[in-house]
Amino acid sequence: MLMIKRKAAVPAVLLVLAGVAACSSPRTESPSPIGGPSSASTVTSESRPTGGGQLASVNACDLLTDQEAAQFNARGPGRSDSAGATGATSACQRSGRSADDSSTSFTVSVRAEQGLADVNADGGTLTSGSVNNRPATQVTGSVGATCLISLGVTKTSRVDISFVIGAGTEPTEACRTASQIANIVEPKLPKYEG
Repeated sequence: MLMIKRKAAVPAVLLVLAGVAACSSPRTESPSPIGGPSSASTVTSESRPTGGGQLASVNACDLLTDQEAAQFNARGPGRSDSAGATGATSACQRSGRSADDSSTSFTVSVRAEQGLADVNADGGTLTSGSVNNRPATQVTGSVGATCLISLGVTKTSRVDISFVIGAGTEPTEACRTASQIANIVEPKLPKYEG
């Protein structure tokens, strides 16, 4: 479960389809992801490799299998995106449908040279917390139903999970789903070094 503490709020516009940063319409309160325990197998921190250097060779599509993505109504296999323009070393995008049948897009992006301090809120609300005791941030903004959760790997590397609901107007469902995906991805990452 993602546990978040409010860090900063800045009004503006943000859109994330390639995992840059994102999220929703103005609100008087921050949405908090409500993702529960993952159905992914548990990996203890002792059995995980350490180091952000290994992250450069990680394929983002390997962090969320097609079978795991299917529980979020993904349509078809993940598609590797050219990630260079966003600063990611690897990105994997999937499309699907939300509970109300709106189109969705979600992306897992590996950022081997950008840590949590480099997350760009781009006018959204940035909160920090943790996912399974791993440092994390969440960005919600003012454009539609979008949410970005970033998982720290080292002080200078991270993995982003962005979720966008095309016809959505607020980020609660997007953040809940992004949190559920983060709980699946997190145990597959190297042990946090920070």
